[in-house]
Amino acid sequence: MEPISPHEIGVLLAQTLAIWPRPENWAHISPAYREALEEIPLDLVQSALKHCRMTLKWFPKPCELIDPIRPELEKRKQTLRRLTTMEMLARKQGQQAPVAAHKPRSEADKQAAAEAVAKARAVLDSATLKRVPTAAGDHRTPAADPYRTAYAVLKRTGEE
Repeated sequence: MEPISPHEIGVLLAQTLAIWPRPENWAHISPAYREALEEIPLDLVQSALKHCRMTLKWFPKPCELIDPIRPELEKRKQTLRRLTTMEMLARKQGQQAPVAAHKPRSEADKQAAAEAVAKARAVLDSATLKRVPTAAGDHRTPAADPYRTAYAVLKRTGEE
């Protein structure tokens, strides 16, 4: 996660905040805006500023710039922490090659799996499908509500 440069922050803020009249104390509060955005990647800053342009009626506070991108920012930080931890563990273990998750299958295993698949397909192909009647006034298809269909069948069976 490469943070945005101070120059890019200034340019993007100037372009976006030109929509609203600048506060009279802009010179005093602008460092807070730069501080809020200084550790955020460029694409997220652009996304936050676009969100403000499209949704806010008034000049945004620094927290209003960050709120729409906070979930993605946290997700990226979490991913970075995990990668850093994995890198440290790899260095600690002497950079061993990763171990395969499973053993390669033998030709006999592959053949047995192919036979099992063929047998299952044959059973499914030989099965006959029956249409289940729906309850009167029920406009839904049986596939849409299998519980209602099963209840209707049981109810009819009990009446006959």
